[in-house]
Amino acid sequence: MQDQQARVEEQLAARAASLAAEAHAAIQGEPGRDLLDIRRDLLVFLAESTPLITSTTNAAPAILDVSLPSIQLATGAQDWTTLSKSGAFLAAAVLAIRARFEGINATVERELGRLTGAHLDQALYAVTQVQEYSHLGALCDMLLDGGFAGRQFVQTADPAVRQAWDFATGIVANGGATLSDEEYHASLSAGAWLSERQRVGPDPEPLSELMTAWVTDSLRVLEGVPSLGLLVTNGDAAAAWRAMLNALDEAYKLDRAWWLAFSAAAGCTTPLAAHESGRDIVYLVSGASGGAAVRYSGGENYRQMPDSLDLPRAGLRAILELDAQLNAVGDLPPADLIVRSGLIDEVRRRIGDDIVGPLLKRWPDLRAVTVIPLGIIQRLPLATALVEGARFNALVDVTVAPNAAGVLVAANGGVCTAEAPVVVMADPAEGEGALGWVESEALAVAGVYGRSPDLLVDYGRSPASGAPKARASLERRPTLNTTSEHVLTRLENARVIHLACHGNVPDTDGLPALYLHGILTFDALEHHRFADGATVVLSACSVGSSIRSAPFAQLGFPAMLLATGASEVIASSEPLLDCRETVDFMVALHERLRAGVSASHALRDAMRDAEQSGVGSAIWGTLQVHGARVVAES
Repeated sequence: MQDQQARVEEQLAARAASLAAEAHAAIQGEPGRDLLDIRRDLLVFLAESTPLITSTTNAAPAILDVSLPSIQLATGAQDWTTLSKSGAFLAAAVLAIRARFEGINATVERELGRLTGAHLDQALYAVTQVQEYSHLGALCDMLLDGGFAGRQFVQTADPAVRQAWDFATGIVANGGATLSDEEYHASLSAGAWLSERQRVGPDPEPLSELMTAWVTDSLRVLEGVPSLGLLVTNGDAAAAWRAMLNALDEAYKLDRAWWLAFSAAAGCTTPLAAHESGRDIVYLVSGASGGAAVRYSGGENYRQMPDSLDLPRAGLRAILELDAQLNAVGDLPPADLIVRSGLIDEVRRRIGDDIVGPLLKRWPDLRAVTVIPLGIIQRLPLATALVEGARFNALVDVTVAPNAAGVLVAANGGVCTAEAPVVVMADPAEGEGALGWVESEALAVAGVYGRSPDLLVDYGRSPASGAPKARASLERRPTLNTTSEHVLTRLENARVIHLACHGNVPDTDGLPALYLHGILTFDALEHHRFADGATVVLSACSVGSSIRSAPFAQLGFPAMLLATGASEVIASSEPLLDCRETVDFMVALHERLRAGVSASHALRDAMRDAEQSGVGSAIWGTLQVHGARVVAES
């Protein structure tokens, strides 16, 4: 039996290598078979190999190796059907590789990002071109919810679910599924699969019962749900949409605590999140020849078929140009607010002309929307785009989110009580990278709530009163969290959190980090659960985005903070300025938060007042709200 399995593995790898080599030769223009025949053979191999993912080691790498050139060949021919199918197979391979790597980490995600590059963006764009709009949501639910940070949404959605998830994962990872009943119960009694958090009170029996109930209920419901994985590749968009709605209906038969885990497995997180949040969800995707937007209606309109809009001036090249323009702003003198604001405003106008304006023209009924930008688009300040001179977030209640799971968790997180504390922490750093205005910012923001900062790292100098300095990211590459558990524990029960410090989202090695009383890497937060409905303000450079080399892995603070309980995260994808104007803006923002309005309304109004006072977009133009409260305000 083992010999037969080895032969299957060997044949699979050899066939994949041969097909990939032939495809790459065709891409290079070398003479060979007809390109149409090659594309057909690639798809046949992908379709035949995908069912082997769970039983063979080589299937997922083979599918990865073959789907990438398949996407390239289909792109050259503008064969949208082959492109969309190849993308679905590539997504399956990525998910399988993630599952196979025990303890998926940033290193593996970066390597997957390097290999897939813009291929996934192009494949998702192709889905919109063959009008399989519902498929886009299913694919994004799988890709965006399956990465390192994306999984935290499931694992931390509810304390009980988190324990059951950890427990179940431990059993699988440690071979518990192959044990006899006697061996299983012996290991169970010894707490063999409990995490460190669970060992505090090692009583495995309730966990076992909880896990059993979850698995039993989920399997019972899943029996009646068609396989979205098959529907994604058969071209029947209406059937796929019905399947998503059927899965959503089945999710509502489960306890609320299981919704997220079930919807992730069934591929219906997007319509579920749109329904629960009361917000339309709009995906933005960019391909080589253009971009597209796909709208899932929210609230009571959630059963409407998704709709799509082509954005011909939002292709990858155009998005990269906008990103480069924003990066160039950081090279300007920090004190030159006028020139900085002018360049940011030009980017905002282009985003309005090429992306947001067409959205509002096509869908004038948009009132409350959460935008989920895919790939490189996530770095753009979408919420502040200028449409005929008006900000997008002044025309529509708009937020952004890393994925549909983030919207669902935020919508189901509730609202913190007024008695919950406000926590303000700041670290101005020292040496050449010192931030002269951060201490003033911490004191002023804390003063809005009639309190003192909870943490203000003192380097023995006076607050600055001179010219502003750029709050540029430091050159250190954070790889290990050094911020004390005591500091992180202070954040867990707060309803409003303000963190002012240096930020870093490295393009190469390392993890996104805040320099707060040490180095706070984003992954350290998976061991802490914040208060449901908390609002977090990150007054730090660039931490509103995730690592660009692995955009589908959600390696960034917004995803992790939403996963750990926050409903709203205010952050910037670009550098912020260290100056008096930033202090004043943050104070105005918190005055509105103190009054109890949502983060999206607080940020909208603070921006309006800043504009009316002549404060340029260099101060506030790249700030956005990630996540969102349930729509309830007028």
